[in-house]
Amino acid sequence: MSLLNAIKSLVIILLSILLVVDIITISILISSNKVLLNPETYIDEFERNNLYDKAVEIAVDMQFREKDVIEIEGLKTNITKVQAKSAVHKAFPRDWIKKQADSIIKNFISYIKGEQRELRLSINLKETKPNIANAILQLVNETLEKNINALIDGQTKGFAEENNLSCNTLYECRELCKKSTTDTCNMYIQMTTPENLDLFRKNLTTMFESIIKENVSNLLIEIPDEIDIARDLRDDNRIMIADEIRDKVILSSTITNVLCVIAVLLIISIAIIISNMRKAALYIGISFIISGIVGVILFYLLSCFLADTLDNIAKGPPEMEITRVIKDVIIPISTLVFKNAVIYATISGAIGIILIISYFIFLSKPRT
Repeated sequence: MSLLNAIKSLVIILLSILLVVDIITISILISSNKVLLNPETYIDEFERNNLYDKAVEIAVDMQFREKDVIEIEGLKTNITKVQAKSAVHKAFPRDWIKKQADSIIKNFISYIKGEQRELRLSINLKETKPNIANAILQLVNETLEKNINALIDGQTKGFAEENNLSCNTLYECRELCKKSTTDTCNMYIQMTTPENLDLFRKNLTTMFESIIKENVSNLLIEIPDEIDIARDLRDDNRIMIADEIRDKVILSSTITNVLCVIAVLLIISIAIIISNMRKAALYIGISFIISGIVGVILFYLLSCFLADTLDNIAKGPPEMEITRVIKDVIIPISTLVFKNAVIYATISGAIGIILIISYFIFLSKPRT
């Protein structure tokens, strides 16, 4: 009989240990699902770190790459970084960026959770096309005068080289031509009078504005009303990555449900083996308390370890995009996962305390 009791006690201890491990695992899985599969997690982090505005800053910084003016296909323009950022902000307002980003986040998470049968990711450009046109026209108008002056300077240098004149500016060339009696110099002086120059600038401005407006109109026609990201992913077979994530998320959800069922079966098994509700409440309560204590300590240590690891990875130059993403998004979200897991572990510990209190106060009363 004592051997049977020893075996019985050993089985109860083993089941209690399994229950502790099961509860801890359930805590981290539920926390991960609640945080990582909640669109508001990412939306809140984007909002908190102002990433909707930073997206424009990063895009413009990547285009300039420590240059004073932007280069398009190797050709320098008179567009400064400040002007470019202002134009991009006007073309793609913060509210529009937020709307598109939030939609992509929600649809992607909905897909990997199995709530959508097909991945639907798209960017609606139709509503911001007028902003794009206005931003381009404003940017051109801001730089048009500089471009016209640069054109005049280029013609001046060409004239000086053709006529072997030692001058770099329009004023210097005019002064040299005044000392010359050649027909070329006389013509140059007449063409570069303030009145003629103003007329030249005015005509060029009108011509450029007409050409630019026409090109912008053509550009808006070529820009699609919507960019179907999901279709592009399917065409490049990169949709398989989303499908793999979806399969793992569904598997994680299934494992969580199975572990919850196992926890219930373990509790029932302990109660049946003990065959005494008072003692069963005590053993199960102790298991819950141990899972709570171990879970809180484990999740706290894991949170610190992961935060330190990611922080070391993010110790690159602050201008690197991956560094910004790790510091601004990944570290806070990973911390939130373990913070929620600590809460669940604390709740399990509280349940254990309630069970033990119930044992001593209510269940330990002798039956009459």
